[in-house]
Amino acid sequence: MSKMKEVDMSDILKHAEECNRKKVKWHFHILTPDCAFSRNKRYSIVFEREKGEHLIAFFKEKPPRQEKLEILFHGRA
Repeated sequence: MSKMKEVDMSDILKHAEECNRKKVKWHFHILTPDCAFSRNKRYSIVFEREKGEHLIAFFKEKPPRQEKLEILFHGRA
């Protein structure tokens, strides 16, 4: 995995909005604690963009559904 910066979920949403404005491709993953790619064996959301640093947000419990992030991803041009 490439280097990732640990952030809050609000930071991931801000970056998704910025990428959409700038037409930069991005996607995200939701990892469970038992996933082979899960760091620290916690729930996490990984934000990856075409260029630049990748972001990760960790959660102690299963995170709520990320409707805003889904809308940003699926609703983008």
